[in-house]
Amino acid sequence: MSLSLRRAFRCVAKNPGFGVVALLFCASLVFFKLSPDLSAEPPHAGPAPVAGSFSFPALTDARKNEIRAEELFRRQVAKEIATGEEKGTSWWSVLNSSFALWFLSSVVVSGLTAAVALYQKKHSDEKQRKDLQTRLVTEISYRINNGLVAMHLDEKRVGAGNVYAQGAVYAEALDYLNNRVYSGARLLDFSIHQDYKTRQFLSLLFELRGSAGAVQRQPLRDADGEYSALEALADDAGIQNPAVDNASSLRAIAQSIQRLEKLRDNPAWKNLP
Repeated sequence: MSLSLRRAFRCVAKNPGFGVVALLFCASLVFFKLSPDLSAEPPHAGPAPVAGSFSFPALTDARKNEIRAEELFRRQVAKEIATGEEKGTSWWSVLNSSFALWFLSSVVVSGLTAAVALYQKKHSDEKQRKDLQTRLVTEISYRINNGLVAMHLDEKRVGAGNVYAQGAVYAEALDYLNNRVYSGARLLDFSIHQDYKTRQFLSLLFELRGSAGAVQRQPLRDADGEYSALEALADDAGIQNPAVDNASSLRAIAQSIQRLEKLRDNPAWKNLP
């Protein structure tokens, strides 16, 4: 080992900090020596050699026209699609606007609610009207049938030898229609509905005519006329006071049955519910 190296090692041994600095200095020299020169230009490869040249074939006029037609058709289709999307978007924008939402929530919903309520009320009124007609027709028909049964029984009694005054026969027919039949001093009840117990026949006809349509009103007026004709027979018999015998009794019974049958066969009872 040379004298200079020995001195250097002794110096490092005596002063360790100096040795560290020396090692760092030597390492830096080695790094800069081994690093490449960044200022030098990198090698540049030239353009790749072209093996051969290529040229596109020339387009004929027919091919050009075909390509032009395809492009025009493609643009037309794209325009139609875009127009349809714009229309859909515009309608959706209108429906989704605050005014449209207010209109749907207030005007349309309120209108539908009012229409449903009106329909329900109309349906309820129609049902009540039909129920009323059914009750009235049932009560009237039952009274007419009871009057016919009573007249046929009187006819049999006259055949058995009994006689009745004509006025009494007509009055009996009217009593069945008005539900005013007595057995001695006891008032009998032939009504079906108790709320009609004290109602007169003409009162029931009047109420029924008020709830019926235009088609049924004329038959109901005819029924009113038959009742009035029966009343007129009773009044005439009371004024004239004809003789009481078998023939007059049968004649009064036959006339009463004729009026009651016309009432029974009135088309109003069949056309109404």
